[in-house]
Amino acid sequence: MLVTGQSGIGKTALIARLVKEWMDRGHSVFYHFVEATPAGRDPQLVMTRFREMLMQQIPDLGIEFHDDLTISNMKNTFKTIIVPKLAKCKEKMLIVVDAIDGMVDQSCVDHLHYLPNTFAGEMRCVISCRETSLPTMTRLSERRPYRLEVAPLGAAACHQFAEEYLLKYNKKLDAHQMELLVCNPGARLPLWLAHACEELRVFGEFTTVTRRIETLPHIKEELLAQILSRLIREDATVCLEKFVYLIAASQTGIPEKYALMLLGDATVPIAQVKWAEVRRNLKTFVKCSGDCMQRYTFNHMAIQRMVTEQLRAQPGRWQAIHLLLAKFFERRSVDPNNRFKSMDKNDFTYHLLQSGQRQKLMQFLKSRQSMDISIFQRQRTLQEVRCRHRVRPESAPSQPAYICSACAAHQGIQCALSRSCAVCGHLVPEGTGKQARVCYKHQSASTLDMVTCCVCERLRPILPAGGAVMLAELCDPCSMKGTCCKLAV
Repeated sequence: MLVTGQSGIGKTALIARLVKEWMDRGHSVFYHFVEATPAGRDPQLVMTRFREMLMQQIPDLGIEFHDDLTISNMKNTFKTIIVPKLAKCKEKMLIVVDAIDGMVDQSCVDHLHYLPNTFAGEMRCVISCRETSLPTMTRLSERRPYRLEVAPLGAAACHQFAEEYLLKYNKKLDAHQMELLVCNPGARLPLWLAHACEELRVFGEFTTVTRRIETLPHIKEELLAQILSRLIREDATVCLEKFVYLIAASQTGIPEKYALMLLGDATVPIAQVKWAEVRRNLKTFVKCSGDCMQRYTFNHMAIQRMVTEQLRAQPGRWQAIHLLLAKFFERRSVDPNNRFKSMDKNDFTYHLLQSGQRQKLMQFLKSRQSMDISIFQRQRTLQEVRCRHRVRPESAPSQPAYICSACAAHQGIQCALSRSCAVCGHLVPEGTGKQARVCYKHQSASTLDMVTCCVCERLRPILPAGGAVMLAELCDPCSMKGTCCKLAV
């Protein structure tokens, strides 16, 4: 089943209710809410959580799991081994993924290729997606699922929602004011209505409430922007705007410990009284995840998109925020007392890329310090800085890439370069690699008996098998786009 609807219509609330009712009946349920935590957008986390659930709830499934599986292997295992075996189980099982269009791999070629066309036996799958996410909707529509579109709220439901929300704070609108609120076209969206009610709750001037209701914009993004502008204008701490922009520019949210340091000066964190006021003013905009880092993210992707658009409209501010975060995570990644170095290095890599420091980024990725960043982060970053020229074996302008024996003997990210991907350095199992190629722009000098190594870029002689050079290979994720293996710094 595919649950669709516009952003803020209530898809997550509906799916959460479905999961609760299914679990209350005692059935096996795997659920993943992509926007619940910052790490929820990582497809590797989804596969890992699903594997752990199977090992706990269905231990006799007869599938042997290995801890060293790559994300590509996990996806293939899910489609070719796990789903067929689950189809033979007599136990009812429900797989639920909310906001699947929020996954970080939605722009990849293999996005959702692991989902089968049908789920047999007693297994069912429910997925939600925004109807405006065309790449994901196209891939899901190819499987011809049963489609459920969440409808907007009716007038009676809007009236009940607003009345109950305000009553929690001993507030109430008169009949005319309630009619004005409910008649606003934006009130059909629960997200719009919740923020509108909160805005009216804190509105201080009783005599002009009616006028305030009349001026509420009916587009949710405009309402959110209007409320945020008021919060920034009335902010006495002068930190609220910076905190909002830090969250928008972050890759996976801002941990509370880091927020205190970033909002303070060079050596002293922000005062707790100011921090409490920032959190109180932004309680309808941000949330704190329950992970070990206590990361702050936005309550809804609509808020994330709105703030990001505002920040990107100021190119200088956008780059300055990423430069600030890049310098901060650079210091954190070399701190010997930091227990979260690998996470901070992931963020350091991301902000180097976003701030345009490509030369520094490449130097870091080629250094030994980058060994403990996640392979998914490494591959995703390198895809952004690779040459975008398409290369095919049959196309004349391209040629195979070679690696010399001296470079092949050096240690890569996981093993000797002779067994590593020429782009990301990840292990390439024997027989699974794809030939690396370079485009016409990056072709180097070569002769009948001499070729250029793609790593050290030196001419090396072509000798019989086992000699000075060998063909360079790519792993599955790095070979998906079929582009030149050289990096365009």
